[in-house]
Amino acid sequence: MDDKCSAKGSGDGGSVLFKKIACDPHRRDFVCGWGAACIETCVMFPLTKLIFRQQLEGLLVKEALNQLRSEGAALLYRGLLPPLIMKTTSRAVMFGMYNEYKRLLGCHGPTFTAKHALAAFLSGSTEALLCPFERVQTLLQAPAYQDQMRNTANAMSVVRPYGIREFYRGLTPIILRNGLSNILFFALRGPLRDRFGGKGASGGGDGGGTERTSTSSSAVGNASSASTSCPSCSAGKAPSASTSCSLCSAISSQSGSDSPSSSSLLSVSPTMRGFFADFLSGAVLGATISTVFFPLNVVKARMMSTLGTEFVSMRHTIVVIWRERNRSLKELYRGVNLNFSRSLLSWGITNAMFEFFQRLLKTEGDCDR
Repeated sequence: MDDKCSAKGSGDGGSVLFKKIACDPHRRDFVCGWGAACIETCVMFPLTKLIFRQQLEGLLVKEALNQLRSEGAALLYRGLLPPLIMKTTSRAVMFGMYNEYKRLLGCHGPTFTAKHALAAFLSGSTEALLCPFERVQTLLQAPAYQDQMRNTANAMSVVRPYGIREFYRGLTPIILRNGLSNILFFALRGPLRDRFGGKGASGGGDGGGTERTSTSSSAVGNASSASTSCPSCSAGKAPSASTSCSLCSAISSQSGSDSPSSSSLLSVSPTMRGFFADFLSGAVLGATISTVFFPLNVVKARMMSTLGTEFVSMRHTIVVIWRERNRSLKELYRGVNLNFSRSLLSWGITNAMFEFFQRLLKTEGDCDR
């Protein structure tokens, strides 16, 4: 078959476009990254806002909660649009551009090499181009500008007179955070998924196709081995009551659809196992990586929380924060507990939904495998 997708519904322009996206791994990664981030952002925004207040002002959890409570429910989702636009675009770029950079750099095989690491860092650096959205989100969440900035459009108009440079204040810690985080994420994502029982289960993304191929090859090998020991199978006949082996009988029963419940169980179990493996691997990786690079987020929040002031270096900001926090790692990491919990959920959701959308698009697109 020349086409990657079946011709079913090819007369419909929308259907053809959907199939092109669903059956092209490069386009599909962009779409799946966008969809996963959309769900994750809406679910996690209140917790994200709480953690931001802790990072910015060094508040305790109770103090940050009281501050948000005093502002009222109407302002709880204030500032959602910038992170929604930013995160959906950012995740689309993260997954999609990683695949593109791998192709451009000539990365081959499942082994994570230096070229894969470079592709991951470049995809993170490309994400940093979305810095203006993160900048506006920071200003909208900062208490000092709540009366001055009403919404995203208004915040953009307030920042615009200061010039393009003001939109990219705090760019350096973002590049470092994104690039290094992506290297760890893509290097450990596949192996960790296997450790959580995802090997051979239904899944997509890096390594998913390889795992399915290995599983299929194993099944073919078993069937081939069985056919050499069973006279009926080797002769190409249907197994009889007197000559069939138990494996052949099971295969015959499944292929004949005499036991739909067993077939359904066989098809659902690997999918669910893969889903939970995706969630757990994403959760553990995301929480660990975000904890390691938590100080960079503290620095980024401080650098972005002012407007029209003197531009200072990342190094200078680190020194100021270190002194303000009494040279204490404990105070520097204030808010890390909530950040860890949030990352467990957000990256678990992102990774699991990314793989879910991968499977969904490939199934609905009726792509050849």
